[in-house]
Amino acid sequence: MAGEHPLEKMFALPAPSILDVIQRNNRLLMAVKGGIAQEHLRQYLVGLRDLREITDFGLLIEEGKPDFWVLWEGRNYFVECKNVQRTLRRGEITVDFMRTRYAKTVGPQGRFYKSSEFHVLAACLFNQSGKWEFRFIPTGKLAPHKEYRGRLDNKVSLGQSTVYFSHWCADLVSSLRLVPKR
Repeated sequence: MAGEHPLEKMFALPAPSILDVIQRNNRLLMAVKGGIAQEHLRQYLVGLRDLREITDFGLLIEEGKPDFWVLWEGRNYFVECKNVQRTLRRGEITVDFMRTRYAKTVGPQGRFYKSSEFHVLAACLFNQSGKWEFRFIPTGKLAPHKEYRGRLDNKVSLGQSTVYFSHWCADLVSSLRLVPKR
């Protein structure tokens, strides 16, 4: 039998008990799903790199930064991973597209992203499809926030009711092609 996992040692609980804690706590489960979505996106990026569709990538673990950088055609792009919501809004799949907290020096608008913070939003479809699949869209195609100038609307939909519906892509490279060259 393999040794104890470091988390089992840290929490002084066996793995099944740790998993039970996660399952019973909805907010904790949502946070773990976010981390699992990032891991599935990382594995997807490994596949793209192995197929030489992208040159390289890396995980950014600094608070307030995008989740990944991707090197494609000699340029670095930043990608943010978000889960779609479990419930449909007006019959459409939507993305949980707000920060959970904001800096007090910035104020409430700090919960909303700027399109300049990253190039592509990767929407994980698991909460709707049960599969760890993604749809991708350049942030420059998303709608601006109605109240906070320079911020993106937090009501991001994958549905046909939006002006940006046609810009959603089933693969990352197609989405990168839509990002304007600067």
